[in-house]
Amino acid sequence: MGKHAFLYICLFYSYFLSLAQGDSKEKIDSLRSVLSSDISTDERINTLIYLGVSYQSTSLDTSIMYGQTALDISENANDSLKARIYDLLGTAYNQKGLYDKSIENLIEGLRYAEKMQNPVYEATFLVNIGTVHDRQSSFDKAEGYYQKAIEVIKEADEKMADGFPRKLIFLANINNNLANIYGNRGDTTLMLDYYDKALVHARAVNSEPLISMILNNIGNTNLYQGDFDRAFENLNSALQIRKRLKGYKSLAQSYRNLGFFYFKSGKPDSAIMYFNQSIDAAKKVGSLKEHVDSKEGLAKVYESIGQPEMALDHFKEYKLLNDSLYNERRVSELAKIESQYQYDKEQLKSEAEQKRREFRMYLILGALIALILILILLTLFQRHRVKAARLKAETLELRQKSWKLEKKNLSLELEHKTKEMSTKLLYLFKRMS
Repeated sequence: MGKHAFLYICLFYSYFLSLAQGDSKEKIDSLRSVLSSDISTDERINTLIYLGVSYQSTSLDTSIMYGQTALDISENANDSLKARIYDLLGTAYNQKGLYDKSIENLIEGLRYAEKMQNPVYEATFLVNIGTVHDRQSSFDKAEGYYQKAIEVIKEADEKMADGFPRKLIFLANINNNLANIYGNRGDTTLMLDYYDKALVHARAVNSEPLISMILNNIGNTNLYQGDFDRAFENLNSALQIRKRLKGYKSLAQSYRNLGFFYFKSGKPDSAIMYFNQSIDAAKKVGSLKEHVDSKEGLAKVYESIGQPEMALDHFKEYKLLNDSLYNERRVSELAKIESQYQYDKEQLKSEAEQKRREFRMYLILGALIALILILILLTLFQRHRVKAARLKAETLELRQKSWKLEKKNLSLELEHKTKEMSTKLLYLFKRMS
C-alpha cells in the first residue's frame, strides 16, 4: 500500500476522519481554481473527490454535486477512482438520510473493490454498507457486514503492515458500530466494552473526529443508564472537539444529544436551546436524521412543560420528516438493490465456475488428444521399426543367399579347374611315356 492508497482510505472514512473539518476556505478555493486549469481527466476527478469530501461536513448537497460531476466524466477512469467516487456519493447520501441511494452507490463501489481484489477497499465498503443498515435499525444485517469486514481485514493484515494507523481506523469504526448494535439489543455491558476498544484505537491514531464520535456514543449510553455526570462529561467533551472541527453534521448530533440530556435532566429551556441548535446545523449540512430526532425531542419537551399546541406542531413536523426518512418503499428499494447485488455476485461466481469447468473440460480434451497423438506416433514408430527390422532381415537373407550362390559357383569353378588340370596332367604323362 502506498501513498495513494492511504489517501483513499482517508477518503473512505471522510465522515469519521472529517478531512473537510480541517479544510480552510482558502484550501477549498485553491481546489476550485485547479478545476479551471488545464489538467488531465484523472486529476480533475481527484480534485472533484477532494472537494466533495471537503463539503461533507458543511453541505451534503454540494458534496453530492461534486461526486456526481466526477462520476459523469469517469467513463474511462481506472477502477480505483470509480470506487472512490461511489464511496463519496454513498457516504454523502447516507449522512443525508437517502439510504436507498447510499446503498446503491456503496454496492457499486463494492463491485469495483472486489474486481480489484483489494481487501482494504472491500472492507471499507462493507463497513459503510453496514453503517447504512445500522442507521435504519437493521442490526442483524449491519452486524453481518461488520463481521465480514473484520474477516477481510484479517486477510489484509500483510498489505496493511506499512500503514498501521489505517488498521486501527478500521477497528475503531467497526468496534464503535458493533457497540451500537449490542446497545440496541439491550446489552449495555458488551456495548461499553466495545466502545472502550474503539476509543483505544481512535486515541492511538489521535483522530479527533473518531474520538468525539465515540465519546458522544459513550455519553448517550451513560445517559440511558442514568449516569448523568458521566453522560455530561462525555457529551460535552465530544461537543468541544466538534466545535474545533467545525463540522455541521457532527455538531448537529452533539446538540441533539445534549438536548435529550437536558430534557432528561429536567431542564427544558436548555433542552429547547440545544434541539434548535441541532436543527439549524442539520439544515445547513442537509442532514435529515438529526433534524427528525430534534423535532421529536422538541415535541417531547413542549409536552412535558404543558404546551400541547407547540408539542403537536413539532410532532407533526417530526412525523412528516420521519415518514420521508423511513418508509416501506425505501426499505423495499434497499432490499431490491442488495438482492440484485447478491444475484449479480452469484452470477459472477456461476460464470467463473462455468469457465473453470469449461477450462477443465478443454484441458482434459486436450490431454486426450495429446495422448491419442502420442499413441499414433508410437504406433507409427513401432511399425517403422518392425518394417526396418524386416527389411534388414530380408537384406541379410539375400546376402546369405548371394554368399551361398557365390560359394557354389566358386566350388563349381574349382571343380572345373581341378578336372581341367587333371586332364592336362594325364595328357602330359601320356606324351612323356
